[in-house]
Amino acid sequence: MTAFNEGLVPSLRQMGHEIETFRHTPTFYSAWELSRPAIQPLVHSVLELKRFGAAAKQYDVLHLNDSLDGELGVAAKINGRPLVVTLHGTPIDHFEGAGGGMKGILTHRVRYDYLSLLHDLGGHVTTQSQFCAKTLWSYSHISAKVIYNGVRTDRFTPERPRGYLQATLGIPSTNKVVLWVGRGHKIKDPFTFLSAAETIARKRADTAFVMLLWYKGPLDDQIENLVQRSEALRRSLYFVRKVPWAQMPEAYASSDLVVHTSPCEGFGNAVSEAMSSGKAVIAADRGGPSEYIQDGGLLFKSGDRNDLCEKMEYLLTDEERRKDLGESARRIACTNLSWHKAAAEYSKVYGLG
Repeated sequence: MTAFNEGLVPSLRQMGHEIETFRHTPTFYSAWELSRPAIQPLVHSVLELKRFGAAAKQYDVLHLNDSLDGELGVAAKINGRPLVVTLHGTPIDHFEGAGGGMKGILTHRVRYDYLSLLHDLGGHVTTQSQFCAKTLWSYSHISAKVIYNGVRTDRFTPERPRGYLQATLGIPSTNKVVLWVGRGHKIKDPFTFLSAAETIARKRADTAFVMLLWYKGPLDDQIENLVQRSEALRRSLYFVRKVPWAQMPEAYASSDLVVHTSPCEGFGNAVSEAMSSGKAVIAADRGGPSEYIQDGGLLFKSGDRNDLCEKMEYLLTDEERRKDLGESARRIACTNLSWHKAAAEYSKVYGLG
């Protein structure tokens, strides 16, 4: 998981730890590569496992970012090495995002069978929020330590200039901009956002709504059809597809308010990035973000478009309140959500600090 390693690894190195990173292609994934015979990647993965089993002896700790890499975890435990497995997301996320069909069902099953096995072998399981931990316990009775993800506060900063989305999408510079980041999937609840945006757009001509869709989702067609049927949304709502990662800080800087509607988000990188950018956030009152937003934003009753609409209108109208929340959001990101803090907590899990 690149974003996770990108923040955590440098912070651990700053603490004096020697860290080696590597990317592993699980056998299970490779066997589904239909463009070539499955036996090739299968043999490659077995040889890689043998190589890693021998190499594991030189490491003090192995940290896996996905339990689908479970064969490496088994190799580590066979060689008597401490093991940490981080579960990014929840069983709901993983099941819904597994791709559907038999492949999706089996991927989900293998991920949690491996997680249970590694936990039973003495591996330490960590996850990103209390919401993730409680969901995992309900699903498989695995106890996990909560360590919040960090955010690159040096990259996502309030000092970024405004104007990227305005120039890219042709939004008038005088308009307020409400940003939603996610994908067209029911676990992100895009329709609650669209419904609230439509209500506001009917009353305010000075507000633009931007849906930044990172990946193609099963609800994309329904979202576009809804927008086409609404005169208010056709006029005020803009779609943007997967902004280059280097431009994401500019995307947040272009907004006045960031809305996150998912009621089952494990952590919510879009929320922490917006907070680090000094933006007030409105998020659902369920899921990981509801635990750390504190006075950096507002929570609305998940799925309640009227409550969301009311809070959006309030912050769009009250510029001073919006500014205060944004400043608090930045402080929270720099303290509670720093990668240095996360690294210190992982270091304790490793038994190294």
